[in-house]
Amino acid sequence: MKGKSWILGALFAVALTSTPALAQQFREIAAGWTGVAAAPASDANKFEPRPYVRGSIGNVLAPRVRIRFDADAMFFRLGLQEYPPCPLGGCGRKFYEDHTRGIVGLTANALVGLDPREIVYVIGGIGAYGAFAEQNTLEVGASAGAGVAIPVGVHWRAFAEATWHILVPNRGGPSWVAPLAVGLRF
Repeated sequence: MKGKSWILGALFAVALTSTPALAQQFREIAAGWTGVAAAPASDANKFEPRPYVRGSIGNVLAPRVRIRFDADAMFFRLGLQEYPPCPLGGCGRKFYEDHTRGIVGLTANALVGLDPREIVYVIGGIGAYGAFAEQNTLEVGASAGAGVAIPVGVHWRAFAEATWHILVPNRGGPSWVAPLAVGLRF
């Protein structure tokens, strides 16, 4: 964990030093649903999707290029398989004890507009993720995705975005999560 703390320090330093004119700063709020990787076939447990929320702050670096710092909370259901006593001949179905678990991420992403008005954009970045599944771990990861942002006012945009977060190394939780979100940029 000590070796990974440099990532959090680097993200914080970039956030402090990348603040140009206030007019170029933006904020985002988003909510949606988290797609989640299936548990390994050798594992009797299972993961299922749950809600997703995100808050972001960012800056315009150049025409069509933005940097965004995200705080993500991606939830999922962890079903731990139980083995209750069954009648002779076995149980008719599997039994699971359900737990809501999550992954909290702090990521730095670059957003690149694919058209002059930046309506369609792609995303890519790195981050640190706290995974709270069968065991609590700090993971390094990467994110990639795409979005559509429609102007709804002078300084407001409504957006829909799909991202994919991969966690490396993965110890006890999903190997990736893929939130689909809608939100506002202001």
